[in-house]
Amino acid sequence: MMSNSPLINYTKISPNSSKPRNKPISKITIHHMAGDLTVESCGNVFSSSNRQASANYGIGTDGRVGLYVEEKDRAWTSSNAGNDNQAVTIIVANDQLGGDWHVSGKALNKLIDLCVDICNRNGITELVYTGDATGNLTRHNMFVATECPGAYLQNKFPYIEQEVNKRLTGGAMRSESLGEISAITIAYAENIICVNEGGYGSINRDDNGAVSVGKIQWHAERALSLLKSIVSKNIEKAKELLGSALFDEITSSSADWDKRVVTGDEASRLSAILLTNDGKEVQDGLVKEDIQGYIEKGKSYGLIDPGALIYFADGVNQYGTNSSLWKKIAERALEAAGDVTAMFEATKALASEYLDRRESVYKSILALKLSGGGQAQYPVRITVDGLSIRKGPGDGYPINGAITDGGVYTIVEEAQGPGAEKWGKLKSGAGWVPLDGATRL
Repeated sequence: MMSNSPLINYTKISPNSSKPRNKPISKITIHHMAGDLTVESCGNVFSSSNRQASANYGIGTDGRVGLYVEEKDRAWTSSNAGNDNQAVTIIVANDQLGGDWHVSGKALNKLIDLCVDICNRNGITELVYTGDATGNLTRHNMFVATECPGAYLQNKFPYIEQEVNKRLTGGAMRSESLGEISAITIAYAENIICVNEGGYGSINRDDNGAVSVGKIQWHAERALSLLKSIVSKNIEKAKELLGSALFDEITSSSADWDKRVVTGDEASRLSAILLTNDGKEVQDGLVKEDIQGYIEKGKSYGLIDPGALIYFADGVNQYGTNSSLWKKIAERALEAAGDVTAMFEATKALASEYLDRRESVYKSILALKLSGGGQAQYPVRITVDGLSIRKGPGDGYPINGAITDGGVYTIVEEAQGPGAEKWGKLKSGAGWVPLDGATRL
């Protein structure tokens, strides 16, 4: 089943789509909004059936991502059904109206992150921009007479192709051992942790002796610190939502929430301020900061596999960054393959709590099909002469070559797809082959 991106910040499903799309995803098509719309405003535009238009995703000038049509369905975006049945379509806000229709650095960077994520999840091994509709990175004005995506974005297509392919063929999702932590790794971790913890307005009134709040259930003193930051954004609004007693307590320098539990009325008031735009903005920033800290800690123990780091982040979010148990789990995993499967096996050997959650997280990470991904590499001998290499796991993907030498090749990942019982991804990066035409050695 096709999945949607974990980079999503907002969802409003449009009625304007064809369900389901009739071809596998093999392309990305980029558009511009011809306006500086937020992802919420763009969602409202696409919510009208009279509009007869939509996109799978939108990106605001602030870098936030909206989902309007699920990836399993065809959005009505490019005035070309053949393209849109194969493409995930993305519409990007402009921070300059007219002229070259400039887009912000935040929006452009998130566009690249989103393209990398779409490729990773859909088996697209390379983005190819040819300047016409034969490539798999396409523009709206390839299909209809329009200025879209605007001169600025159109001139950025070779750069987008280059940056995405860097990360698909040896960059951020292959290893977290060098440079900055990938924004996508953080987003995957955030998505998995939040599924298990809560939403923006979640309150656990008594979580082992103190209140926990928000997206990743900040606990006790950390809950208080979060609330102080939100309150400081708009003092008058905070007073109105919290009431004088709770407002005075939160803003007091002597407040102690180490053992603070809350009443039902207090929980409702706290939830209300957490759900404001300021509350969401502060939580989004702190989530990324916390998860980056978790992943840095995992790296300090020697973990480099993205799946292992995401798994580690979920664990220490529950147990604390300096948990001795999770240090031992990481060390045990590194004695084996150091990937997410090794982390899960180490957890079963060393931990006694939350094992159902650990198994659920493990399966969710495997479903992301990250590098490593818990699947061991293995050699196969090709038994069919002229075996086609496809750009994705299925016979609906474009052919990317053929194997004619009957040689031995290394498979690094398996996937289900039409045309074969199972498909294998070649270590060379050339693409996918049907494993019906190979024998495992």
